[in-house]
Amino acid sequence: MPEVGYAAHRARWQNRRETCRFRRSRPLAGVAQRPLKGDLVVRKNLLWRLMALIVAGSVSATVEAVSPSLETAVRSSVKGDSAPSFSYALVDLNGDGQVDAVMLLRGTMWCGSGGCTMLIFRGTANGFQLVSKSTITGEPIEVLPAVAHGWRTLIVNTGGLGPVVMQFNGSRYPGNPSMQHKATPAQIKSGQPLNLSE
Repeated sequence: MPEVGYAAHRARWQNRRETCRFRRSRPLAGVAQRPLKGDLVVRKNLLWRLMALIVAGSVSATVEAVSPSLETAVRSSVKGDSAPSFSYALVDLNGDGQVDAVMLLRGTMWCGSGGCTMLIFRGTANGFQLVSKSTITGEPIEVLPAVAHGWRTLIVNTGGLGPVVMQFNGSRYPGNPSMQHKATPAQIKSGQPLNLSE
């Protein structure tokens, strides 16, 4: 909310609060007092604002708790002193109730004309474990309803081929997407696109 708008809104809220307080301070003799409509509105607005703050705080805490775990997992996976920049999405790929991570590494060391390196991590109670590493992968990345060996099938874009299907083989996803079958229009339509964030 703009600063001027917020100030005006707060001033109106304060005036309404003072008015309600003044009216409550002068009860009529012998008349049972009922909650004032303005007072109820104020309380309702405060309750909604409090709920919004609680939700926002919960989301922020979740993001902050996940990011260090991912950075640690990436650092151990690429064998470097520091984790490279990356974008990722959290989604349960194996149906165990724990979110897994689909990640694209960024930078000239990890990206070329055909795409970037994709890492898939299994989510556990103690962090993330590397499942597979694939080269020349680009967005959009989609999750299909189909399941192979307990893991959801993916669609990724690669090089000049466009969207291809990536099936789990029991231990990992394919390392080279350019060797996979192209996705059909029906598969692309049924896919759930992932929104990768940094």
